[in-house]
Amino acid sequence: MTGVAVTVACLVLTGCSDYRDGDSLAWDIAATEAALLDDDLGYRNRVRDAEYIAATEISKEVEGGGSTDRREPLGWSGRTAGSEQAIIDVRFVVTVAEQSVVSFGDLGNSAGQATRCYRYLFELSRYTSYHCTSYHRVDGPRRPFALIV
Repeated sequence: MTGVAVTVACLVLTGCSDYRDGDSLAWDIAATEAALLDDDLGYRNRVRDAEYIAATEISKEVEGGGSTDRREPLGWSGRTAGSEQAIIDVRFVVTVAEQSVVSFGDLGNSAGQATRCYRYLFELSRYTSYHCTSYHRVDGPRRPFALIV
């Protein structure tokens, strides 16, 4: 009788746990990381060119919570001076490791990956803004991706 009770308890407990698709989770993490980068880039109060911002203010890799987020500046132009605008395109590649459900209430997920691209706009005396973009691979040494508008 004890074996039946343990089996029933296991079925009930695992039924209360959630298991999520890793690709979907990675997609959401990429969107969250893009928003966090927007917050980090913040308010522009100095004249800077886009290349300088891309090189000094966009960290390349963030790890935590069973995932790795790689940030890749794809291209940049302009500067934050007067009424000018700097633009930086950033690709987020998120890899999520499989995580098993261990106990009651745990959230598990399959392994997954997602790639999302965002364009960040910088203006002097304004907060950074951003929006999602789509890219496809093209041949070329310095511009491996082209924007699809």
